[in-house]
Amino acid sequence: MKKKDIKNYFNAIVSGNINIVASLIDTDKEYLTVCNVAPPKKDDGQSGLQAALLSGNFSVAKLLIERGADVNFMDASDVNAWQMPVLNDSIRAAIFCSYTLQKNTRVFDEAFEVMQLMLSKGANANGIDSYGNNALLRGILDARQMINNTRATLEDGILLSQLRRIFKALLDAGAAPGSKNNKRDSANHFITAFSLQQYNLW
Repeated sequence: MKKKDIKNYFNAIVSGNINIVASLIDTDKEYLTVCNVAPPKKDDGQSGLQAALLSGNFSVAKLLIERGADVNFMDASDVNAWQMPVLNDSIRAAIFCSYTLQKNTRVFDEAFEVMQLMLSKGANANGIDSYGNNALLRGILDARQMINNTRATLEDGILLSQLRRIFKALLDAGAAPGSKNNKRDSANHFITAFSLQQYNLW
């Protein structure tokens, strides 16, 4: 596939043009497995599903999943050190659409629905990124930012309810809070280390 065709596909994804994305996939199923290429460097090695999640185009992300995009894809880049499972991108997308940053709760619901769809399609809830972060730890790191943000309002319970939904979905899909590796301690450890026990995230 030519570089210009790849770029046209990814441009359609990040601009949210779901009709063009669908049409391209109908024309050539290779689009579902193609990776983006630099420039810019940050985009190198991303799948279409990652691009949709990172750009907040959840309708496009849902289309790609339903058409067969790999829900266990991990960045395939030789120029970027941080390589992350696409499920972790979905977790980040949902958490950064939570109430601290996004008061329209329907946006969170859309992001969360995509994450749930990925899990239902077999996304590995115990996959790790190149720094050793599994799905639960990715969620903890991002949830901590939302809770400690100066714009966070915890009194109404909306943010904490959203975060708990994310962690429950991961746990229901088999995420192991006691699991650790040679780069990171367990999610249970970091809940305590970050003094997050009081929020009962799970």
